[in-house]
Amino acid sequence: MISRRSFLYTAASLVECTSAFFLFSGISEAENASGSLKAMLMPGTFSPICIVVPIFSGDLDLGAEISKIVANNLRLSGYFVPIDNSMLPDRVIGIGSTPDFAYLKLLRAHIIVTASVVRTGASVILQVKIWDLIAEKLLAARQLKASADNVSRLSHVLSDQIYTAVTGFGGLFDSRLAYIAEFGDETSRSKRLRVSDWNGLNGKYFTDADSLILSPRFNATGDCLVYTALSSTFRPRIMAVYLDNGTSYPLFDERYMTYAPSFSPDGKSVVFSVQVHSAAHIYSMDIRSRAVVQLTSGISIDTSPCFSADGSQIVFESDRSGEQQIYTMECDGSRQSRVSFGAGKYATPVWSPDLSNPLIAFTKRYAGSFGIGIIRPDGSGERILSYGYHCEGPTWSPNGRHIMFFKEGFEDTGTMLAMLDIFGNGSSEMPISGYGSDPFWSARIL
Repeated sequence: MISRRSFLYTAASLVECTSAFFLFSGISEAENASGSLKAMLMPGTFSPICIVVPIFSGDLDLGAEISKIVANNLRLSGYFVPIDNSMLPDRVIGIGSTPDFAYLKLLRAHIIVTASVVRTGASVILQVKIWDLIAEKLLAARQLKASADNVSRLSHVLSDQIYTAVTGFGGLFDSRLAYIAEFGDETSRSKRLRVSDWNGLNGKYFTDADSLILSPRFNATGDCLVYTALSSTFRPRIMAVYLDNGTSYPLFDERYMTYAPSFSPDGKSVVFSVQVHSAAHIYSMDIRSRAVVQLTSGISIDTSPCFSADGSQIVFESDRSGEQQIYTMECDGSRQSRVSFGAGKYATPVWSPDLSNPLIAFTKRYAGSFGIGIIRPDGSGERILSYGYHCEGPTWSPNGRHIMFFKEGFEDTGTMLAMLDIFGNGSSEMPISGYGSDPFWSARIL
């Protein structure tokens, strides 16, 4: 039997969007993020940015709903602290208003977002201005248009616009999350595959409570998900499910014990592990032709493969040196090289999607605790971002700035999804319902 930790892996995300369309147009171009604000988010000087997100004018019900979602998104990123709107002389501020810079500075606010919402038939038009209160200038302005039944996603798109205008980093909110929703006590806990917005809300289940589900992973386009399913005999096999209709099927012959799947960035192949007696080898399968190639061999347990962002390399964990460590290889299995050399055991490595800053996140078990860390592909710069009684399974945000993982306290409080940035700052817990584990973050929805 394979232990759960042998093939613990991370996952990606998707939520149903129907009849949605978006139109983005710049009203004003002041796109360079404020240097003073961006500096606040750097290591050694980290300080969350205080932001005012009042109720948007126009359709006040929609304005209140959108501003609430935006404020919660920005708060969860750890980079922003929304100021309570009760501190404002007027809780409703529209696009035509110029901020009261002097008063807002007294509140120690750095940014204010003003907007007007108009519903026109089946559409919602949102005009937005983002103000830098320190420099007393307009930082950026936008017009967004979406279907009226997709206000949640419109709010996520706006959140990305604000995040990028202020920090200069790519967005992360207009994305999805797949994770294992857990219910019940520790001895009889059921697990179901759930796909939701990036923050765990507005989700949909894709499996029932009869199977043990692990390690979900999306393809790049987000229309298909692979995961490990364990039967009542705990025999693992890889399943694939299409999100548009919920159709699922085994990816491989069920005679083989397969687990820890992961898509290539182009979605044309899947890498995974196959249990062979007491060893586990990594294989690659071409999705279209179903041709399978063995990438590793020997008597070790090689598992948790994950492609680099450009698809040229694969990172994986192996105990070939005596205990679990991180290794990389070319996508054809050549040039296998050890990356980690620290004390303890390294597992669940995942490659950052940021090509400009290649990093590998991992789980580390050392001295009775679990840590979430990052390391460069050449083995340099290892840093532990978070230590705890039990924290595992890192997954990257679409912009490569944040890492989500799951954690559990010493007492049986259940597993929760948490997030921090690549410097260990801005820690937040996701507002999921119940317990959750094995998260995987999708690319941004385009």
